[in-house]
Amino acid sequence: MGTWGPHAFENDSALDLIAEVADGGGLARLEEAIDRILEATDDLDASEAEAGLAAGAILALMAGRGDGSEVPEDLAGWLAEAGTAPPALLAKARKAAARTLAEGSELAELWNEGPDAEIWRDAVNDLIERL
Repeated sequence: MGTWGPHAFENDSALDLIAEVADGGGLARLEEAIDRILEATDDLDASEAEAGLAAGAILALMAGRGDGSEVPEDLAGWLAEAGTAPPALLAKARKAAARTLAEGSELAELWNEGPDAEIWRDAVNDLIERL
């Protein structure tokens, strides 16, 4: 897991998603990342969970509900043109973020093995509230 912090944009999967969104994937790519979480029938893969959380954080920014953290440069330009987040997609993102905390989430299992588990859970819960 290429992760350097507990927040949504602090991992390689998030940066990959941001690049894909900014390079033309747009809202469709955000929805795809969210749907992968919601449609997971077995254990939820950590990288898919990270991408879905990043998608939710992007949607929160589109809704004017950022957390005050730095927005990656690639994303800032796209956000300036993106408009507002569709309410239905915000609702899906909220459900997806909650799924990353649940049993069967590889990402939650990985964070729970380390000393920053509570910080990570707080960051995800904060995102859920902002969605």
